[in-house]
Amino acid sequence: RRSSDLMSTTGSRMMLITQDSFQRMIAAMDSVLGSGAKVITFNEGSAMGSIYAGGLRRLIQGDVRRFIGELGKLYSATGIGIAEFVEMNLDDLHFVVRITDSIECQGKDSDEHISQWIRGHLMGAASGLLGVQMECIETKCIATGDPYCEFELSKS
Repeated sequence: RRSSDLMSTTGSRMMLITQDSFQRMIAAMDSVLGSGAKVITFNEGSAMGSIYAGGLRRLIQGDVRRFIGELGKLYSATGIGIAEFVEMNLDDLHFVVRITDSIECQGKDSDEHISQWIRGHLMGAASGLLGVQMECIETKCIATGDPYCEFELSKS
């Protein structure tokens, strides 16, 4: 490992990617794979969210529920989008997360919600941090004309 390498909280080497490159990569998969691309994109987001959750669990080494409200800052810091919790119910494990400036949807135009990667990432991270299987649905999407993307997370 070189000292100039960017490293994640899990100790893995990282690379930076532009929004344009990220969106082109997803569009290319969609062009080649059709609806299967949505499944792959969601699953990859979920896997990455789960990996991030594991890294955070190792760093925090305690009750991660105390830090859930801070997780929106990580989305902003990593360039995913500006995230905020609109609703956070730790007793019922129900959350509503709003993301503006979404790397996946900003500048896109669609008739349907397209946040497969972010939806998967939120679900994987929440499931990993909370230790229960969560589900995530996108209720609003920038690409369909909404002012932001919004996701509802709840226990499966």
